[in-house]
Amino acid sequence: MNLSAYMQEREIEAQIAREQEMFERGRMRAEARIQKALDRGEGADTPAGIALARRAIEPVAQALREYCEAAKSGRAGRRQTAAVLLEKVDPELAAYVAVRCAISAAARQYTLKSTALSLANRLELEVLAEEFEKQNEALYRAIVRNAQSRGMAPSRIAKAVELSARKFGMEPERWTSTEKMYLGTKLIELVIEKLGIIEAPLIRAGRQSYHRLQFTPKIEAWFQEYNHAASLTRPLFLPSVVEPKPWTSVYGGAYFSPVLEGRSILSRGFPGQLESLEKADLSIVYKGLNGLQNTRWRINRRVFSVMKEAWERGIELPCLPSREDEPVPTPPPEVQNDVRGGPLRRAWRKKVRVIHERNARNRSVRFEFVRALAIAEDCLEYPAIYFPHRLDFRGRAYAASTSLNPQGADEMRALLEFADGKPLGKRGLFWLGVHGANLWGYDKVSLEERFQWAKDHWWHTVEVVKDPLGYLWWTEADKPWSFLAWCFEWCDAAGGSSTHAEQYISHLPIALDGSCNGIQHFSAMLRDPIGGAAVNLVPSDKPQDIYQRVADRVTERLKHHVELKDENTWIAQGWLQFGIDRKITKRAVMVLPYGGTFKSCMDYVRDAVREKIDAGQENPFGDELRR
Repeated sequence: MNLSAYMQEREIEAQIAREQEMFERGRMRAEARIQKALDRGEGADTPAGIALARRAIEPVAQALREYCEAAKSGRAGRRQTAAVLLEKVDPELAAYVAVRCAISAAARQYTLKSTALSLANRLELEVLAEEFEKQNEALYRAIVRNAQSRGMAPSRIAKAVELSARKFGMEPERWTSTEKMYLGTKLIELVIEKLGIIEAPLIRAGRQSYHRLQFTPKIEAWFQEYNHAASLTRPLFLPSVVEPKPWTSVYGGAYFSPVLEGRSILSRGFPGQLESLEKADLSIVYKGLNGLQNTRWRINRRVFSVMKEAWERGIELPCLPSREDEPVPTPPPEVQNDVRGGPLRRAWRKKVRVIHERNARNRSVRFEFVRALAIAEDCLEYPAIYFPHRLDFRGRAYAASTSLNPQGADEMRALLEFADGKPLGKRGLFWLGVHGANLWGYDKVSLEERFQWAKDHWWHTVEVVKDPLGYLWWTEADKPWSFLAWCFEWCDAAGGSSTHAEQYISHLPIALDGSCNGIQHFSAMLRDPIGGAAVNLVPSDKPQDIYQRVADRVTERLKHHVELKDENTWIAQGWLQFGIDRKITKRAVMVLPYGGTFKSCMDYVRDAVREKIDAGQENPFGDELRR
């Protein structure tokens, strides 16, 4: 074996060891999540619990239908009490709640009595929520979405719906404790009888005795084994340190180790898709995917150094997630003294809710940032790293690695540069300058004007490079971290003669982006000159902005509504006061060619509006914002 082949074999062995580490770290993380769910008494939310419930709901629903039919002709008593209550409940809903509660209780071996009451309480909340949704679907969905965005557990979401229903006067007749006990016990009995996976032995403890729910021995062993197996399928994907294994079929590319090498080319597909792909000629797809994952990257040490120092020193930058949650203020005395459900308390809850929402979003951003920084530090020692790629169900290629990858957020992209640089050549400095202007946000002018902007701001970049954490001009850019990486490169490349610039070896990726690709595709296929011009398929001195065009058109329509003076005039006036800009229209326009629904577009507009309000924009609609 020659030296080159020997070195390659050693490198692959090191990569296999790295993949084993990925596998183990992912397993530990998944096991911790499963254990947390079990500790919270939510065994139905573990992989094994979900698998059990999926198979159990329909049989239990059918058993409920049969029980209710039989009870109609039976004698009065306990059977009849539960049946009367169940007449007003959808069997599928009752089965869903019963199965989940029974599985969670068996996983923690709760008593039959406590589980029966908990099950009935949960079902009562579900019935209330169902009625709430029928009466006011928009309000119901807004409450649920808001609760989910704050990371609430399902039980707390149900409670939030209950409180909101009371507030809006939707208070149905409540079940008594006795009725709940009859109902809950009967539902658990049906689950036990129909499924045969749970038992309720009588446990004697001194003078007391009680029934304890638990899985049968066979199911208990399966439950543990299934959750353990599920944890083995959740590795923490890291960049590779050798060229990833090439894709030559729909299975077996990207990774070398036995624990990962059998994965398919699709990160997520639909039934039959892989089978169809196996029969197709994907040679061009494989070539493109292998080209992407064979690209040699490395960590941008200068950006990493600034980012790490800022984070560790606790320097507050607008482009860094906050290290701590925003404190929730204590309500003032007038709020505390207000009656339950009073106007002061309602206003205070809304104010505090916004803080909780911000904290939930920031925790997610903070976690991803810290993990990306840790992965970057882990990769610092390698002269080149690689990002294994897979496809989504549409055929789009994505890096498989977690957090840090070239398709990530601004801070993640800024941490990466090409391992193999190239001389800028005759036009490279021009495109480097254009790239800097684009990152700043000066991208709606001609290319020549953008290059001139970069030259005009030369001394700003010099000051940034001298003291990035002292001279914070770079943090004002649209893409601050990538702009910081550009400042370093621009000073190095443009700081000498034209010959120096041509010979300068650059490692910085220069981004080129399409203008609303979906509409570009449609306009090109239809040979549409109007759509083509709007998305820069037709030559123009200055770039066109489809999102601003839509914002302008919406503004025109709003002015028309104001002139009509109808029941919607006040809403149109509020929007004109608030201001329609490209950020509000962008995502809704972007997803439209890809099948974006009215609901998803509503969500995108809402998110953009809330961002403006969080940044200090006055909300002209008050409590009517959702409407």
